[in-house]
Amino acid sequence: TMNEIIRQFQVRGECAQYSRFGCGHINETYLVTCDSGLTYILQKINKNIFTRPGELMENVAAVTEFLARRSQDSRSSLHLVKTLDDKFFYVDDQGEYWRMYDFIGGFCLDAPESDEDFYQSGLAFGRFQEMLKDFPACKLHETIPNFHHTRKRYEKLITSVEADPVGRVAQVRSELDWLMEVQDLACKLTDM
Repeated sequence: TMNEIIRQFQVRGECAQYSRFGCGHINETYLVTCDSGLTYILQKINKNIFTRPGELMENVAAVTEFLARRSQDSRSSLHLVKTLDDKFFYVDDQGEYWRMYDFIGGFCLDAPESDEDFYQSGLAFGRFQEMLKDFPACKLHETIPNFHHTRKRYEKLITSVEADPVGRVAQVRSELDWLMEVQDLACKLTDM
């Protein structure tokens, strides 16, 4: 049960309630509230997307620990909650992988609502990159090969457009034309 999974993590107090949280498209996410008043985020990792969840969690742990050492603000980095046996994830009887974070309050937008939202997102991403500039990236596992390789993404897109397997290319022709127009700009960072 969910309570048994929650009890596998080093939470303060007993689970008072849990509920689905957010609008995520990949992992199942739950907000867990304990009788201590503390709240946590519990996620079941989608093994169809992340086929090597152990390596994924090694990456997450390495990055979050690195970021936590670089800032005094506890909200500037996620904080993983370890399991009872001091791991960063728990595997249940069905082979599902679970992870838990301290909950960071605030708000999250599913889509930008203004130019200012875009601007603030860019600033946050820039700060994130700046904080990671000395991170030894060679330590990371490539958990989804070529996920961030924009040229390879374009190659797959072009192949899909040519095949048009479900007959929808004509409906999105203007969007595809725009994507082709900005291809070199979109690939600039990866090319560098």
